[in-house]
Amino acid sequence: MTPRMNPTKRIVLAACVLFTTTLALFLPSASFPLVNLDDPVFVTYNPIVVDGFSWHSIPHAFTGLHGDRCMYTPLLWLSFLADTLLFRASPSSPAGFHLSNILLHAANAVLLFFVLRLCTRRTLPALLAAAFWALHPLRVESVAWVTERKDTLSTLFALASILLYLKAFSPRGGTSSSHDWSPGVQPPPSTRHSSPVTRHCNKGCQCLALAAFVAGLLSKPMLVTLPFLFLLFDFWPLRRFSYRDALRAFPRLAFEKWPFFLLSAIAAVVTRHLQDVAVSGIPLLLRLGWLPSNYCFYLSKSIWPSALVPLAEGYPVTPLFVFFSAVILVSAVFVALALLRRCPGLAVGFAAFFGLLFPVSGIVVIGAHRVADRYAYLPAIGLSIALAAVLALHPRFRPAFLALALAFLAALAAVTHRILPVWSSSDALYDRIAIFYPNHFNVLATRFRETFFKKGDIPLANHIADAMLARRPSNAIAVWSKLLALAAENSSQDALDFYASHNPSEAIPDIQFHLHVALAALAADVGLPDQALDHLEQAIRDEPHGPDVLPQYHLTASAVCLLAGLDDEALGHARLVPQLLPSPPPSALSPEHRLKPLAALWGLGLYRQTLPALLRLAADAPSNPGILNNLAWLLATTPGSPASPSDALSIARQAHSLVPSSPVILDTLSVALAFDQRFDEAIAIAESLAESLRQTASPASREFLDHLLIRIDLYRRHLPYTEDAAPRLFLDS
Repeated sequence: MTPRMNPTKRIVLAACVLFTTTLALFLPSASFPLVNLDDPVFVTYNPIVVDGFSWHSIPHAFTGLHGDRCMYTPLLWLSFLADTLLFRASPSSPAGFHLSNILLHAANAVLLFFVLRLCTRRTLPALLAAAFWALHPLRVESVAWVTERKDTLSTLFALASILLYLKAFSPRGGTSSSHDWSPGVQPPPSTRHSSPVTRHCNKGCQCLALAAFVAGLLSKPMLVTLPFLFLLFDFWPLRRFSYRDALRAFPRLAFEKWPFFLLSAIAAVVTRHLQDVAVSGIPLLLRLGWLPSNYCFYLSKSIWPSALVPLAEGYPVTPLFVFFSAVILVSAVFVALALLRRCPGLAVGFAAFFGLLFPVSGIVVIGAHRVADRYAYLPAIGLSIALAAVLALHPRFRPAFLALALAFLAALAAVTHRILPVWSSSDALYDRIAIFYPNHFNVLATRFRETFFKKGDIPLANHIADAMLARRPSNAIAVWSKLLALAAENSSQDALDFYASHNPSEAIPDIQFHLHVALAALAADVGLPDQALDHLEQAIRDEPHGPDVLPQYHLTASAVCLLAGLDDEALGHARLVPQLLPSPPPSALSPEHRLKPLAALWGLGLYRQTLPALLRLAADAPSNPGILNNLAWLLATTPGSPASPSDALSIARQAHSLVPSSPVILDTLSVALAFDQRFDEAIAIAESLAESLRQTASPASREFLDHLLIRIDLYRRHLPYTEDAAPRLFLDS
């Protein structure tokens, strides 16, 4: 007979297999870029992350609010700083951020396995239940999304705290019971509960459990209900009281945990205060009515992971559906209570799931989302506890059952692998949302940007902005979108009149910045310079995110002042933009120095408002081919450009008359001709230029030729060439 493996070695082997499998499944997400869903706020333009690790940044993480400034999470920022130090992670190279998320998730899977092993004294049930949690598709959002580091990090400390608490009150030698799974062993000990006893307490483990709990709260305050889970563990598996003695034992056991409860209360009060602005004003009675539907959302997705989508809108909250959901939840509770004596772990697992989920169950709604896949990351360990307890009832498993269990886990992993690429790009992310929620607010916002800035279809963009306002009339993004559409399709005064009746109360800092810059330009366009200056002050007062905010602000502020005829103020802002003006700075802005600010303002979508200043610039620089060429290109290539094709072509011809042999200016001339629907002339000039470029062997010429051939193909199909040229002009001109 082959000797059985030592239990300790079996536990270590199981942990290694679980860690490796989880790591391999989620490792492809390490190559993903950041997405434009909260990542810009938390990572891309977050100064504490962008600046990287330094000894000064450590106390800074503890002494300020960062990211969305709605939670005090210093350990979250320290973890990002560690990534910048250890993995050289940065917003432009986020692989280190992703890798940390993956490693944390794999470590959480192992910690959960140890917790379940300590609860059931069985290795295989604990391994299967932990794998169910780790490989489940509901984990994708928390692992593949860099911003959700707070989920993986806080759960690491939560599981460590749970494990230490169980160790603190477990009988000595509890982790190496002879009732481990192997062929021929007897069932686990009886689950009948003893009367209240004073167990041996390992004070060191208890203190470490408290320290881990504090670290978890400093990573994400969602852990506030964790002390209640410790009370459940006192019932099972620690058996420190029975249900018959609960009333007598409960007060003593609760008081024993007063440091945990005190810290939870402090964290809850502080977080509620910090999130006061973001908390939705939905009445409490209505939010309570939503709870059955919300709980069923997470329970059903855990059992049958279909239609998983970021920014999910949840199940209906109609009276009939809420009643149906309540019946399902009550039935589940009834089954757990009916099996309480036979399988107390089932009841404890369900209670843990409901309790850990309570802070994000919809009782408090942040923003517009009452449910989210990521909210199930920590609470789902309760379902694994219930599963492990049920599996541990059987002394051994038949090979057929094991094959079925492994096939089920493989199916979960396959779904996870298929859903993981949803986070591979912002486009993939919003495409996934649009499949299930075509009128989702975030989908509409993405469609607006694409329609307005990339396609130049202003009427359709205006229609989309109306749809956004219908869904969230006080949202800053919706108001900004409608403002741009009105400014482009109607007039500056119409846009200002609209804003006067739609001042957004749902503020978003970086959008507020663009909103007030746009309002300043609109006010300048209608001859209200004082109002324009007021909006410029408000734009910078909103403290938008981004390390390059001040240069961008002064660049656009200089352009607004030019529109308002405030030349001295325009010069003052221009002097604060690095490398814009020579040293010493001039006493007035020359045409060369006005191009960048005006291009920056044009790039914000304020085409009609900036166009007169751009035409004046062309008139002021009749002998400057560089300025004329850039202006002609900008006016002719911008999607939805309000410029007259004849104006763009006239400016391009003026540049060509100054430098007739320049390949760049010839390219611009062909683009302007195509913009004026004179495609045959555009093709003739572009093909002649292409022929001369073929005679040149330099890499730059070959790259130029490749782009030129793309434009020629467009001209042959009677399509003008369009691009977002403004950023390149105000950054490189």
